[in-house]
Amino acid sequence: MSTTYATTHVTYSSDGASDTATPLVEQPYETSWSAGSGTVTALVVGGTCSVDTSDLDSLALALTAAGDHLDQARLEVLKTITEVESAGPPPVEAPTHVLAYPSMVPVTLPGAEPAGGTTAGWAWGDNDSVPVPGVGRLSRNVTCMLGQHHAINALEVLADGPSSLAETAGALHDLASAVTEAADAYSGAESAVRARWATGTLSDLRTDVLNYASSPLVTILGLQALMVIRALTFDGALLDDSDADLIQVASLLQDDALALWAIRDLMLVIIASQWVRDAGTGTEAAAVEAYLADVAHRLNPVVTERLPKTVQVGSRSVPTSSLTEMQRVSAYLAMIGAASGARLHGARTGVVVSAQGGGSVTVPTPSVDPFALGTAVPVLTTDGTPVTAPATAADVIRYSAGLKKADTDPSTGVISVLRTDHADGTTSWLVVVPGTTDWGMGDSNPQDLLTNFEAVAGQPTDMESAVVTAMRAAGIQEGDPVAIYGHSQGAISVANVAADPAVADHFNITHLLTAGGPVAGAAVPDDVTALHLEDTADIVPALDAAPNPTSATRTTVLLNTTEAGIDGYPHGTEHYAQAVEHMDSEPALADFQAELADVTGAGEEGAVTTEYVFDITRSTDVTVWEQVAGTSEHRSEPDPQPGPAPTPVPVVQHPGSGSASQW
Repeated sequence: MSTTYATTHVTYSSDGASDTATPLVEQPYETSWSAGSGTVTALVVGGTCSVDTSDLDSLALALTAAGDHLDQARLEVLKTITEVESAGPPPVEAPTHVLAYPSMVPVTLPGAEPAGGTTAGWAWGDNDSVPVPGVGRLSRNVTCMLGQHHAINALEVLADGPSSLAETAGALHDLASAVTEAADAYSGAESAVRARWATGTLSDLRTDVLNYASSPLVTILGLQALMVIRALTFDGALLDDSDADLIQVASLLQDDALALWAIRDLMLVIIASQWVRDAGTGTEAAAVEAYLADVAHRLNPVVTERLPKTVQVGSRSVPTSSLTEMQRVSAYLAMIGAASGARLHGARTGVVVSAQGGGSVTVPTPSVDPFALGTAVPVLTTDGTPVTAPATAADVIRYSAGLKKADTDPSTGVISVLRTDHADGTTSWLVVVPGTTDWGMGDSNPQDLLTNFEAVAGQPTDMESAVVTAMRAAGIQEGDPVAIYGHSQGAISVANVAADPAVADHFNITHLLTAGGPVAGAAVPDDVTALHLEDTADIVPALDAAPNPTSATRTTVLLNTTEAGIDGYPHGTEHYAQAVEHMDSEPALADFQAELADVTGAGEEGAVTTEYVFDITRSTDVTVWEQVAGTSEHRSEPDPQPGPAPTPVPVVQHPGSGSASQW
């Protein structure tokens, strides 16, 4: 059967002996499968049939450079021909005595007569023959002339003959042009397909935001923002942790330099939340992505001058200039958020990773020991809980949702590590990291807004240290296959873990699965097979302001669920689970599902899967407010001479609620 679309297509071939279809795919391509009460349309970008245009561009440059070198070499050959042609015979010393020579037959060299018929030391006859030269010169001069003649012929062939420098250089230039055309054609095809999936616009929304920003309500926006977002999430407008992701910019309202940006873009995201809830085009995420890219570009000069020359990205220190504009903006937001969190909750002192039913370990903050790889972590001695291994991406997403639902303590985050012991004696693992659960910045739950800022910037986070520590505590060995999954904030956390070379030195991460997360900034290596799921009406993946990179091992599936009949806001985990429930009917994506099942051991005879759940706590110093209130859980001892008391936090009375909350 063959399915054809406007610019791309998918063809399935079968050998007739089985129902297994082999995909012959041109990517990016569109496809669809059933979901909910309707159909999901998907755009698949990347994967085994993807083309890395940067590699093609590099190849074209290399071919052009090689052709240029050969062109230069040809010029040198032509210069040498001129020099050889103008060279006379070598000088011969006069003999000290005269020898008697016998008669000699002239040597004929067709075409070798110089202009004018004579040359120094030579007398030419009418038949181009060489007469007997002076005593002692014949052998040497004839040899020189013959060599000169053959050298010129050989150099001319080298310069312009068959398989010459000119011919080879021309072929290289032609090939470079063809490679460039191929790269442009592929980029154009991909851009054309993406464009049909990115026709949404926020022009009207931007106008609304600017109008709102000039109103008197601006003066209370900072105090009312939380209330407004809660109102938006009423009636299930935003499921799971999307509200936390969408309020990332709120802390900027305390920064005078970026207050206008904060007002505009906080309101942009809030109003976009309303718009997305009722929208039906399935293109909202692309519009938000484009808008935020423009915002990041505008802010880039402002934030760059406020950042240090080098920043920490995972385990490495890199030039700030190497970051994307959105990463630099996020790094600045993280800097503001960390300062705000330290003032309100105390300075960070470490991360506590506690196994449910087992012990705990405290590791340093990521600024001291990124990923806590330099800290000793004991392996658990307790048994885990037997569970049913998830078989598909939808199963993994639902397992993560259940893990988050079971975590009833809002003061801590949660991570799960699933161990599968196979019948052949090998062991493999699945690491699961849910999304944001805390709207604050810097308190005891590291699944918060501060982690969001840091993760999008690529900086090491408390959650990433917790993930790696949980992996070590569970007993993952260096060669064990590991699949890793995250939703929303969990998506960027696990993508950063999978991308870091120091982590790769300790773990064999083979597969990365993400849903609804801003993962474009993570440089996932080619030895990790990655699948990113993003609903086109979910604006959270757009918060990195860029499309995901693709490669032969990195695939993004853009999901349009507007015709699927799936309830709820598209960022919700159940929404994603239903959207990809039947994704395995698509052969180009079924391979990932099959490989994932191999790791989890789903359906494998004799395989046993065990669950280890870890609670994650960020430990901080005691603040002045906590000393007064007498609270110090998960805190260090207070400074015996604390600084001046902070400015009191305003209290906002929620209309009709009869209660007050702090902001």
